[in-house]
Amino acid sequence: MPRSGEPQGKIEISDVVQIADGSGINPPSIIELGDPFKLWVEFSLLTPDLHLLEDFLSYEVRYWANAVDAPRPPYVIAPRKESTVFGRHVYSQAETEREIPAGSLPPGIYQIGAFVKFTLVSPVAAERRFPLAADTEPRYLHIYEP
Repeated sequence: MPRSGEPQGKIEISDVVQIADGSGINPPSIIELGDPFKLWVEFSLLTPDLHLLEDFLSYEVRYWANAVDAPRPPYVIAPRKESTVFGRHVYSQAETEREIPAGSLPPGIYQIGAFVKFTLVSPVAAERRFPLAADTEPRYLHIYEP
């Protein structure tokens, strides 16, 4: 969802990263140390000019996780790179999901978020930058040791 002061109308993204813990025991923002979990965002391409480019856009979703309770280096999450498809305007879990393996993050409290950037890929030109990106607000995640 657009925040105040940002350009309006081209793309809409979830306010926060969604979290899924397969155990289903805790709220999704509280993960037991031994559980893998998944992150995803949903974004929508909103304008006709973007709809015309859907066969020529690729996107990269970068998730980030920073510890807030202890000094640790940021956890690196491999980006998810995909291409948009003509006629599809909404991309969600199936197209943006990343699985975080069990034990990847030590116990602690983290801020997590996502950044989506787009690249224009033309059949006649090499990949080039396209001035469109979106990001989520940070969200807290608690990894605990039972």
